[in-house]
Amino acid sequence: MTNQSSDTQPALRARNTLVRGGRLTKFKGRVASIAPGLSVVATATVLFAGSVDQAAAQQAADACGTPNNGKVTCDADNYTNGITYNTSNDLTLELDRSGITVNGSGVQVNGTDTANVKVHMTDGKVTTNRHGVSAFTTGSGSVHAQLDGLTSDDGLTSLSDDDITINRNASVGLRARIGNTASSAEARAVMTGGKITIAAGHNVDGVAAFTHGSSGVVTAEMSGGLIITEQTAGAAAAVYAGAHETFYVGTVTAEMSEADSEIHTKNHDGLGLRATTRATSEATFAVAHMRGGKITTEGNDAYAVVAAYGGNPPTDAVQRRLIESNMTAKMTGGTIETFLNSTAIVARTPGVGDALAEMDETDGPSQITTHGNQAHGLRVESGSDYSQSEGTATAIMRAGRIIINGPNSSGASAQANGGLGMALVRMEGGRITMSGANSYGLYARIDNPDHTNNSDNTNGVKVEMIEGDILGGAGPGSHGILADTSGAGRVTVEMQRGTVITRGSGSHGIWAESEAQANSVGVRTEAGLASGSRAEAFVTVGAHANVTALGSGSDGIRVSGNYVTVSNTDLTKFWLGAKGFEIEVAGSVTGGSGGGAAAIRTLSSDPGTITIDSGARVIAGDPGIAIHTVTAGADGPVTEDDDGSATITSEGTIIGDIRLEAGDDTLIVTGGSIIGDVY
Repeated sequence: MTNQSSDTQPALRARNTLVRGGRLTKFKGRVASIAPGLSVVATATVLFAGSVDQAAAQQAADACGTPNNGKVTCDADNYTNGITYNTSNDLTLELDRSGITVNGSGVQVNGTDTANVKVHMTDGKVTTNRHGVSAFTTGSGSVHAQLDGLTSDDGLTSLSDDDITINRNASVGLRARIGNTASSAEARAVMTGGKITIAAGHNVDGVAAFTHGSSGVVTAEMSGGLIITEQTAGAAAAVYAGAHETFYVGTVTAEMSEADSEIHTKNHDGLGLRATTRATSEATFAVAHMRGGKITTEGNDAYAVVAAYGGNPPTDAVQRRLIESNMTAKMTGGTIETFLNSTAIVARTPGVGDALAEMDETDGPSQITTHGNQAHGLRVESGSDYSQSEGTATAIMRAGRIIINGPNSSGASAQANGGLGMALVRMEGGRITMSGANSYGLYARIDNPDHTNNSDNTNGVKVEMIEGDILGGAGPGSHGILADTSGAGRVTVEMQRGTVITRGSGSHGIWAESEAQANSVGVRTEAGLASGSRAEAFVTVGAHANVTALGSGSDGIRVSGNYVTVSNTDLTKFWLGAKGFEIEVAGSVTGGSGGGAAAIRTLSSDPGTITIDSGARVIAGDPGIAIHTVTAGADGPVTEDDDGSATITSEGTIIGDIRLEAGDDTLIVTGGSIIGDVY
């Protein structure tokens, strides 16, 4: 058993390298971690004692006098060695005088036995090389730390002296922490105003609530004020809630609300809201929730809102299967802006639990703006590739606006690797705009060649667009909707309403893709049909949906495999086919200009169907191709076993040529019109 100090924070190693070669990096069986963890295996009650300067603690002990009825109020004074209270009884320590100045070991109330301890700061100033204001216990009681105060209208200037500045590794500005593994009490840290500055140090937090207990609610909340992480700081989180033990059952929440709340991280590996757990129970949730305010990240590898496993995931695949806890990161109001390769909203698990990232406007207007390379709006990952894992990665955009300015980025994306898992991206409203190359509006992916459909075909890769707008810029390779898998489960895109417009070259409106195993530049990494293109694709465009591709070589709807080489020695590249398809259009689909672009294009190794409903419009771009069907191999060059023939049934309007090149194609016209040639 390894007993680490309760003051040792898990290292933060935020990673954002999710895109390579214009595609999100495909992790087989693993997901890059947010942070290394602490090594603790508890079979009995363990008490985590805080590490402090004992000499300074003695000088600082009871510095504000003897408690009276469980309460101590500090006078205006200079407390050069800090303020420390150790108690086995309930105690509240109040700091509410403008003349209070605290240095040394900061302000600490340390509880034992059943004591409930609280520190409440409404005025004063703390500058320390340790924790700023801390409530800690090794007993069974609760801990509560709170900072109140006023800031200016722009949120940048504190109007009172209730400031906390920290500058040492593994320190916290406002801390509530439980160090007893048998505890079921609450840990709560609340900031309603004032200012916390993280001036230096690595693995530091602005506001943090943390437990080593077996249960109990853990909440770190910011409802006003300003937290700044300077460039000189190492990995840091502005607001952090965490549960350390694998046997913990409960909910940890990092939350930000109110318009006058602001987080500004200037450092690399900077985190705004962070919620983590190492628990295995499916009844455990880590929730990072932004209800309002503003978060700005300037450094590399930063996350504005993140819910994730609290440490390096186990390297052993069997151990990862035990992680059933769930991660949720959401934004229901406020503004997020990220620079460099940083992501706004992230939910991530290395286990078999569910991960959810969500954007809505239930608490106010929501907007995400990213500027860097590999900088995403919503990003979700469920990482275990266990054959029986049903872990779901879900990204939902209900309302708001996402603006993606950099290349190799996505508006909302989800990746699940479980053998029976599901990657689901849903857009119910709002708008996504992209301007960089190789950027996607909505992207869902499964990276597991052993992935299969479940008994009712409800898993697999799925993108649902209920309503909303996706607008692409001039960057090449930027698709409106992309859904792909390396397994055999279904690839499904359902667009009910809304608009998708792409403008760059090679930028498809909707692309449903079944991939063979290959590396990032298309070289096959495995041979044989077991690693070939094996998924069937389903695409539906509703009566009130509009898909338009304007760029050269850009298809309105595309169904295909990936672009690969014959082998590691023969570098000739070609397109593989999907394993069959069903396409139904009730709305409008328009193809791009030049490069042989089509309104609808299928490359398949198995037969499929295309249905054009009454009232639908399929319109060719400049090349004049409305529908183009092609037979392509599932694992290599086309053989006699491959047949991608399409049965096309139309009672709508088709403007442009129909090229039937898959072999034994069939065209059935039951109504409507075709303005163009069929050959």
